[in-house]
Amino acid sequence: MPSTPPGRAQTVEQATGLFWRHGYDETSVEDIVKATGLNRYAIYNQFGGKRELLLAALDGFFQQRKQTFIELLEDTSMKPLQAIRHMFASLIEQIVQSGNGCLMCNTFSDVAPKDPQVAEVCQKYQTEFTDFVGAVLKQAQAGGDMRADLDPGAAAQSLMTLKIGLAVRAKAGAPRGALLDVVDAYLNAISNTRRQK
Repeated sequence: MPSTPPGRAQTVEQATGLFWRHGYDETSVEDIVKATGLNRYAIYNQFGGKRELLLAALDGFFQQRKQTFIELLEDTSMKPLQAIRHMFASLIEQIVQSGNGCLMCNTFSDVAPKDPQVAEVCQKYQTEFTDFVGAVLKQAQAGGDMRADLDPGAAAQSLMTLKIGLAVRAKAGAPRGALLDVVDAYLNAISNTRRQK
Protein backbone atom coordinates (compact mmCIF):
# COMPACT_ATOMS: atom_id res chain seq x y z
CA MET A 1 0.00 0.00 0.00
CA PRO A 2 1.26 3.53 -0.70
CA SER A 3 2.48 5.50 2.28
CA THR A 4 0.25 8.21 3.71
CA PRO A 5 1.33 11.71 2.61
CA PRO A 6 2.69 13.80 5.49
CA GLY A 7 0.40 16.32 7.13
CA ARG A 8 1.06 20.04 7.06
CA ALA A 9 2.89 20.11 10.41
CA GLN A 10 5.15 17.22 9.41
CA THR A 11 5.88 18.84 6.04
CA VAL A 12 6.83 22.11 7.75
CA GLU A 13 9.05 20.22 10.21
CA GLN A 14 10.84 18.38 7.40
CA ALA A 15 11.30 21.58 5.39
CA THR A 16 12.57 23.36 8.50
CA GLY A 17 15.31 20.77 8.79
CA LEU A 18 16.32 21.33 5.17
CA PHE A 19 16.37 25.13 5.46
CA TRP A 20 18.30 24.88 8.74
CA ARG A 21 20.93 22.49 7.40
CA HIS A 22 21.41 23.85 3.89
CA GLY A 23 19.99 27.36 3.86
CA TYR A 24 17.07 28.69 1.86
CA ASP A 25 18.92 29.32 -1.41
CA GLU A 26 20.60 25.91 -1.39
CA THR A 27 17.33 24.08 -0.71
CA SER A 28 15.44 23.36 -3.92
CA VAL A 29 11.80 22.42 -4.34
CA GLU A 30 13.07 19.04 -5.52
CA ASP A 31 14.90 18.64 -2.18
CA ILE A 32 11.61 19.32 -0.42
CA VAL A 33 9.80 16.83 -2.66
CA LYS A 34 12.34 14.12 -1.77
CA ALA A 35 12.28 14.91 1.95
CA THR A 36 8.51 15.09 2.32
CA GLY A 37 7.28 12.63 -0.27
CA LEU A 38 4.91 15.28 -1.60
CA ASN A 39 4.90 16.16 -5.27
CA ARG A 40 5.40 19.72 -6.48
CA TYR A 41 1.68 20.24 -7.03
CA ALA A 42 0.89 19.27 -3.43
CA ILE A 43 3.58 21.59 -2.08
CA TYR A 44 2.38 24.55 -4.13
CA ASN A 45 -1.24 23.70 -3.34
CA GLN A 46 -0.66 23.55 0.43
CA PHE A 47 1.81 26.40 0.83
CA GLY A 48 2.05 28.41 -2.38
CA GLY A 49 5.74 27.74 -2.93
CA LYS A 50 9.15 27.41 -1.33
CA ARG A 51 9.13 30.95 0.06
CA GLU A 52 5.78 30.44 1.79
CA LEU A 53 7.06 27.16 3.20
CA LEU A 54 10.04 29.05 4.63
CA LEU A 55 7.67 31.52 6.29
CA ALA A 56 5.74 28.61 7.82
CA ALA A 57 9.03 27.09 9.00
CA LEU A 58 10.11 30.37 10.58
CA ASP A 59 6.76 30.75 12.33
CA GLY A 60 7.00 27.25 13.81
CA PHE A 61 10.60 27.83 14.87
CA PHE A 62 9.67 31.19 16.39
CA GLN A 63 6.79 29.76 18.43
CA GLN A 64 8.90 26.86 19.70
CA ARG A 65 11.82 29.08 20.69
CA LYS A 66 9.50 31.64 22.26
CA GLN A 67 7.90 29.02 24.48
CA THR A 68 11.31 27.66 25.48
CA PHE A 69 12.64 31.12 26.36
CA ILE A 70 9.52 31.97 28.37
CA GLU A 71 9.78 28.75 30.38
CA LEU A 72 13.46 29.32 31.12
CA LEU A 73 13.19 33.01 31.93
CA GLU A 74 10.12 32.56 34.15
CA ASP A 75 11.80 29.85 36.24
CA THR A 76 11.34 31.22 39.76
CA SER A 77 13.99 28.89 41.18
CA MET A 78 16.66 31.17 39.68
CA LYS A 79 17.42 34.87 39.96
CA PRO A 80 16.83 36.83 36.72
CA LEU A 81 20.47 36.97 35.58
CA GLN A 82 20.89 33.27 36.38
CA ALA A 83 17.81 32.53 34.29
CA ILE A 84 19.26 34.53 31.37
CA ARG A 85 22.52 32.61 31.61
CA HIS A 86 20.61 29.33 31.73
CA MET A 87 18.66 30.37 28.63
CA PHE A 88 21.87 31.17 26.75
CA ALA A 89 23.47 27.90 27.89
CA SER A 90 20.45 26.03 26.52
CA LEU A 91 20.61 27.96 23.26
CA ILE A 92 24.34 27.32 22.87
CA GLU A 93 23.83 23.61 23.50
CA GLN A 94 21.15 23.45 20.80
CA ILE A 95 23.13 25.27 18.14
CA VAL A 96 26.38 23.42 18.92
CA GLN A 97 24.62 20.06 18.73
CA SER A 98 22.86 20.91 15.46
CA GLY A 99 26.03 22.29 13.88
CA ASN A 100 23.81 24.57 11.80
CA GLY A 101 23.64 27.70 13.92
CA CYS A 102 20.23 29.29 14.49
CA LEU A 103 17.60 29.04 11.75
CA MET A 104 16.30 32.55 12.46
CA CYS A 105 19.78 34.10 12.58
CA ASN A 106 20.80 32.31 9.38
CA THR A 107 17.68 33.54 7.61
CA PHE A 108 18.15 37.05 9.00
CA SER A 109 21.56 37.33 7.34
CA ASP A 110 20.93 35.31 4.16
CA VAL A 111 17.33 35.97 3.12
CA ALA A 112 15.94 38.97 5.03
CA PRO A 113 18.06 41.59 3.19
CA LYS A 114 16.34 40.69 -0.09
CA ASP A 115 12.84 39.79 1.14
CA PRO A 116 10.84 42.35 3.17
CA GLN A 117 8.30 39.83 4.44
CA VAL A 118 11.00 37.51 5.74
CA ALA A 119 12.75 40.54 7.24
CA GLU A 120 9.53 41.44 9.05
CA VAL A 121 9.29 37.96 10.57
CA CYS A 122 12.92 38.08 11.70
CA GLN A 123 12.43 41.56 13.15
CA LYS A 124 9.35 40.41 15.08
CA TYR A 125 11.40 37.57 16.57
CA GLN A 126 14.14 39.98 17.63
CA THR A 127 11.67 42.50 19.05
CA GLU A 128 9.84 39.92 21.15
CA PHE A 129 13.14 38.49 22.37
CA THR A 130 14.50 41.87 23.43
CA ASP A 131 11.18 42.94 25.02
CA PHE A 132 10.99 39.80 27.11
CA VAL A 133 14.66 39.81 28.10
CA GLY A 134 14.38 43.53 28.85
CA ALA A 135 11.56 42.80 31.30
CA VAL A 136 13.70 40.16 33.01
CA LEU A 137 16.59 42.62 33.25
CA LYS A 138 14.27 45.18 34.86
CA GLN A 139 13.50 42.56 37.50
CA ALA A 140 17.22 42.01 38.02
CA GLN A 141 17.76 45.73 38.39
CA ALA A 142 14.85 46.15 40.79
CA GLY A 143 16.23 43.30 42.89
CA GLY A 144 19.67 44.89 43.03
CA ASP A 145 21.42 42.24 40.95
CA MET A 146 21.98 44.47 37.90
CA ARG A 147 23.82 47.77 37.84
CA ALA A 148 21.47 50.71 38.37
CA ASP A 149 23.26 52.90 35.82
CA LEU A 150 22.34 50.65 32.89
CA ASP A 151 19.27 50.79 30.65
CA PRO A 152 17.60 47.35 30.65
CA GLY A 153 16.27 47.92 27.13
CA ALA A 154 19.72 48.70 25.75
CA ALA A 155 21.19 45.73 27.62
CA ALA A 156 18.52 43.48 26.09
CA GLN A 157 19.44 44.79 22.62
CA SER A 158 23.06 43.95 23.36
CA LEU A 159 22.05 40.44 24.36
CA MET A 160 20.15 40.05 21.08
CA THR A 161 23.26 41.07 19.17
CA LEU A 162 25.30 38.71 21.34
CA LYS A 163 22.86 35.90 20.55
CA ILE A 164 23.32 36.39 16.81
CA GLY A 165 27.09 36.46 17.18
CA LEU A 166 27.07 33.29 19.28
CA ALA A 167 25.00 31.49 16.65
CA VAL A 168 27.42 32.51 13.91
CA ARG A 169 30.46 31.45 15.93
CA ALA A 170 28.84 28.15 16.90
CA LYS A 171 28.09 27.42 13.25
CA ALA A 172 31.75 28.09 12.49
CA GLY A 173 32.78 25.49 15.07
CA ALA A 174 33.48 27.49 18.23
CA PRO A 175 33.38 25.25 21.33
CA ARG A 176 30.51 25.64 23.80
CA GLY A 177 32.89 26.60 26.61
CA ALA A 178 34.24 29.58 24.69
CA LEU A 179 30.71 30.70 23.84
CA LEU A 180 29.60 30.47 27.46
CA ASP A 181 32.65 32.51 28.47
CA VAL A 182 31.37 35.34 26.27
CA VAL A 183 27.95 35.18 27.93
CA ASP A 184 29.51 35.16 31.40
CA ALA A 185 31.73 38.12 30.57
CA TYR A 186 28.73 40.20 29.52
CA LEU A 187 26.55 39.19 32.46
CA ASN A 188 29.41 39.87 34.88
CA ALA A 189 29.81 43.32 33.31
CA ILE A 190 26.20 44.27 34.00
CA SER A 191 25.92 42.50 37.36
CA ASN A 192 26.19 44.09 40.79
CA THR A 193 27.22 40.85 42.44
CA ARG A 194 29.22 37.76 41.64
CA ARG A 195 26.72 35.27 40.27
CA GLN A 196 26.61 31.61 41.12
CA LYS A 197 26.29 29.46 38.01
